[in-house]
Amino acid sequence: MDRVFWQRIKFLVGIVIPTWKCVEVLDLLLLTLFLVFRTFLSIYLAGVNGRIVKAIIEMDFAMFVRRVTLGVM
Repeated sequence: MDRVFWQRIKFLVGIVIPTWKCVEVLDLLLLTLFLVFRTFLSIYLAGVNGRIVKAIIEMDFAMFVRRVTLGVM
């Protein structure tokens, strides 16, 4: 990432966002927030799925049912 790269990025951002008061800024902020939220949600769900799989591997049916129905650790 050299100086030419940053000059091109600045040029492209100037096209996408002509002023900081335009509607596009709000759109980009909302999309960014939703992307961050989706990322944290994906990490959380991966943990939940991992705990359920752990109960399956350990053949603990009671723990499996608790984790699937109640989300209890």
